[in-house]
Amino acid sequence: MGCQKEIARKILDRDAGYVLAVKGNQGQLYQDMGDLFQAGFGTGLDDLPHDYAATLNKDRGRIERRECWTISDPACPEYLSTVGDWPGLRSVGMVRPERREGEEVSVETRYCISSLESDARRFLRGGEESLGH
Repeated sequence: MGCQKEIARKILDRDAGYVLAVKGNQGQLYQDMGDLFQAGFGTGLDDLPHDYAATLNKDRGRIERRECWTISDPACPEYLSTVGDWPGLRSVGMVRPERREGEEVSVETRYCISSLESDARRFLRGGEESLGH
């Protein structure tokens, strides 16, 4: 995780923005992200400035729907116990890909942090590599 923080700093030093995946092995940050989105969905995200985007792809009998929610509420980072460790943090995101192939369905949830404004479409497009795609 220390390496990611240094990478984030170097990206910002070059006047660019980052979207970084938050993995399960990042302990408290991953848990905090899950809690934040669970609480947000509990209220329908009504009280949070957020963005949403989805894509649908079909290929050789497989259907993949990817949904993304991003939150940019300035108070949200306060829910992340390690917020001070991430330079330039401005938004957080959750990507949920669902793959259907025949009768088989798989759904996963991924989280990311970013120095960019809340833009779910950009997260889906630009964060694919960071999020494991």
